Amino acid sequence: MLDIGAHAAAACSFELLEFPERVDPDVVYVENVTGSLYVEDESDVFRYSLAFDHLRAKALDPDDTAKLARTVIRDL
Repeated sequence: MLDIGAHAAAACSFELLEFPERVDPDVVYVENVTGSLYVEDESDVFRYSLAFDHLRAKALDPDDTAKLARTVIRDL
C-alpha cells in the first residue's frame, strides 16, 4: 500500500473546478488547516491540473480499491 510513495497532493486537499464555457476560466479551490482560497492564475491552475493528472494516473482502479479496502478492514 505504501510502495508508490507520497502523492502530489499530500500537502493539502484541492478541487479543480472546470467549466465548459471558456468565458469562465478554470479555478482551483484549496483547503488547508487555517482556511481556504480560490486559485485563479492560469499558470497556477495548470500546475494543480498536472498534480491531479498525476494522482489519477497513480490511483487504483475500482476493483483494486475494493480489494485494498477489504484487506485493510480485515486487518483491523
